[in-house]
Amino acid sequence: MVNEALLRLEVSLPRSAACDDGASFAKGALLQLIDANKVSGTDTARNVPFGGFVNTEKISGSGTTQVSVHRARGTIIDVVNKSGISGSFFIAKGQLVKISGNNTVSAISGGGTSQAEAIGTGELTPAQSIYLGLAFARALEDATDAETFMVELL
Repeated sequence: MVNEALLRLEVSLPRSAACDDGASFAKGALLQLIDANKVSGTDTARNVPFGGFVNTEKISGSGTTQVSVHRARGTIIDVVNKSGISGSFFIAKGQLVKISGNNTVSAISGGGTSQAEAIGTGELTPAQSIYLGLAFARALEDATDAETFMVELL
């Protein structure tokens, strides 16, 4: 995999989260929360609740249905800003970020008129994103397209 998160400051020990035996995660992969304490990969996912990022690699079919993840508030990690296909994905220091698929993140800027429309278009207000559990970190520095930058987990 590419674009894995890199741990910069650990504020607590990683936690164990449930996952499918067939799942395979590289160290540093961003995960989505799919159930109370169950996680899944984010290859194509966007606008999904943050489930943590992988502490130790998990190999598919190993018989293991648990994975070690970091998700404690205050943890600082490096992540990759989503690259723009038809425009810029600038993230300013202090902006909230969400998962954008393929182990990348994007800024939460707002725009949708209703929650249902916002989820469909990916344009959520910061308040909607926090309410839905999508905002998972705050940018600690500015980032342009496909740039690696530091964030602090919320």
